[in-house]
Amino acid sequence: MSRAYCSACHYPINTCLCEWVKPICSPLNIIVLQHPLEKKHAKNTVKLLSLGVSNITVIEGERETDFADIANRCLTAPEKYAVCFPSEQSVPFEEHSVEEQVQGSKKAISSVIFIDASWRKALKMWHLNPWLHLLPCWHFDSPPGNQYTIRKTSQKNSLSTLEAVVYVLETQCNLDCSPLINLFRHRQSYFKGT
Repeated sequence: MSRAYCSACHYPINTCLCEWVKPICSPLNIIVLQHPLEKKHAKNTVKLLSLGVSNITVIEGERETDFADIANRCLTAPEKYAVCFPSEQSVPFEEHSVEEQVQGSKKAISSVIFIDASWRKALKMWHLNPWLHLLPCWHFDSPPGNQYTIRKTSQKNSLSTLEAVVYVLETQCNLDCSPLINLFRHRQSYFKGT
């Protein structure tokens, strides 16, 4: 017998999240490059982001050909995009004012790209997509503690994709992301059996 799913949130009926879905509107366009294996993972947080942020684009893939459309858009106007990924050329996010750029000049960054994958797969995606290296790149120097207790990581300053998006929006755009955090906590509670 197949499991019944909610037609609105697309989670199983017994773990329906509709009660806690209260979408927020970000001043930044959120773009997530999601590894195909991550999409299939029951604990992925991008599905929650898709429910909780009104202006998000999720693109599944791994190689440059998978992201041809967004790559072309980025290369046409690289000043409008930034990528959150720790790399040799990344600068501390905390030293960068997104808020000024969102409200500022014609060169304002309007879209932030996140890579959603395990650390090993994310690093591979970074190397397979050299177009990302041409964009402003940020890493987190002092992020909040990881609250994603149902998945473990050994990486320092590692956050789930949802937590990374929340950190960017709350810290630099002064956006109240409590509805998103609440949704995140309720989803985790189902895995903990509470």
